[in-house]
Amino acid sequence: MNDSKYFSRSWALLTRDKGWIKPILVMTVASLVPIAGFLGNSGYILEWARLTAWGVDSAPKQRNVNIGACIHSGWRAFVVALGWGLCLSIAVSLVNAIISVLPDTLAAILGMLFGLVTMVVYAVYGVVMNIAQIRTSIYESIAAGYRIDRVFEMIKRDTKGFCLLFLMGLCCSMVLGIAVFFMIMVIMSLLVPFVMMASSASGSEAMLGIVTAILIPLMVLSVLFSALFSFLFIGTEMLLKTATALWMRQFDVPSWGKSADPLPDQPIAEESHQPAGFTVVQPYTSAPVTEQPVEQEPPAQPEPEPEPTPALELEPTPELVPESNQEPEPDLESETKEPEESGPNADDAEEASTDTRVKNVDDLYADLYDVIQRSNRTGDDQ
Repeated sequence: MNDSKYFSRSWALLTRDKGWIKPILVMTVASLVPIAGFLGNSGYILEWARLTAWGVDSAPKQRNVNIGACIHSGWRAFVVALGWGLCLSIAVSLVNAIISVLPDTLAAILGMLFGLVTMVVYAVYGVVMNIAQIRTSIYESIAAGYRIDRVFEMIKRDTKGFCLLFLMGLCCSMVLGIAVFFMIMVIMSLLVPFVMMASSASGSEAMLGIVTAILIPLMVLSVLFSALFSFLFIGTEMLLKTATALWMRQFDVPSWGKSADPLPDQPIAEESHQPAGFTVVQPYTSAPVTEQPVEQEPPAQPEPEPEPTPALELEPTPELVPESNQEPEPDLESETKEPEESGPNADDAEEASTDTRVKNVDDLYADLYDVIQRSNRTGDDQ
């Protein structure tokens, strides 16, 4: 893989959400419940590791946890670990039986060497069981956990990563061992004064009082140290399971077929065609991890700009001339025309000409009034 820092990556996922310590505290309390607490805790950790193996970078779920599904997952993992544990125990017992038959000196040397080998074998067994249990959770089948050939195929492809997981598990075991040793030393140091008092006491009543005084603090310390050990064990188990899931992610879990099928050749499959039969079960808390092509929306067409509305051409308002400056146009014909006759007929003609000029002036004023009215109406309309 490009990034093999499994511890730092698993720690980052564990502490990703605010309140990350709450699930560990809840599981610490749940461990006090016989059988169901142990199975529920194991299943909860495996369901989170299963999501991680699928490629989902998520923190442990804090709400709406399906306890029934966690117990079922923990039960399947327990059956897988129990089967392989019995096989390993039988093999170790047979080797010890063979060594015991040998001469004493040779048996002592071989027994010491085999003890060291057994410690390494059990450490390797822990990593292998993590892989097998996560496979069981991925397929939701006990049979998938017994496909040790597929487990060894993954180890063969990335032996370096497997060794890193082994070292990580060894370091976590040492931390737990040191914590247990410290707890035992604290208990012994607190019990030494009571033991000395009991040894110097005479009489059954004095001895009973000392034993009673020892029992109460011993029970309190035992409960506290058991809770502390459970807290540390659950935390390290979450880190180890998630680190193993991060290691398994490189084998393209979404494209796995049947549990007996070999691993995909390509590190990342573009499209997963699952064969008929028993196949990988997708995580129930997330969508499939396979990437789907994203439909690209056609580019938005620019909206046509509205055509500018032509400005209305207003007719020019006629200029009004004040009445005082308006002079009627003289009738040239009447001025140039000389009277042809004299006498009474001439007077009549002159009066008729005067009447005609008066009539023309009245018509002119009437036309001017009409023009003024029309211009006023035009101004009101505009």
